Amino acid sequence: MGLLAMVFKNIKETDHPTDYSFVAYVTHPSWQHKIKNLKDGQKYKGEFLEEDVQYAYSDHCEFLEELCEITKNDEVTAHLNKNSIDSFKGIPFFELIDFADDQGVLDHETCAILYEDFKNWKTAAEKHFDKIDNNYFKSKYNDWLDVFRLGKEKNCAVVF
Repeated sequence: MGLLAMVFKNIKETDHPTDYSFVAYVTHPSWQHKIKNLKDGQKYKGEFLEEDVQYAYSDHCEFLEELCEITKNDEVTAHLNKNSIDSFKGIPFFELIDFADDQGVLDHETCAILYEDFKNWKTAAEKHFDKIDNNYFKSKYNDWLDVFRLGKEKNCAVVF
């Protein structure tokens, strides 16, 4: 088992009992803002886009730590295994770092925030991954960039 994050476009609410793509939800009440453009608990149908991110949960945890290293943010690194603290909002990549990596949904506004983070830190990330000789995470960084580039469009969502 591992992490799988998929992008759906042209999403629409549906009440069909079996013909739907995902249910909008987050696993922690403090994350409701990450789906504010969707109805919590509502079924949605949409078109699956080819772009996704897949890897082992252990790789994802290490990848998140590398994102903190790229931004040189020790506070976030120390926070990774603690409860959510609102004061961390606005820190690069925090909308991804402070999220359940196995289930939930991110709406287009949250994806737009993350897209800007991944776009703005791309050069630093490439240098970092070259320095530590990790082409695997360099590739995953680009996968996330693509996922959030697509997910930031209206009527799109990233589903974990």
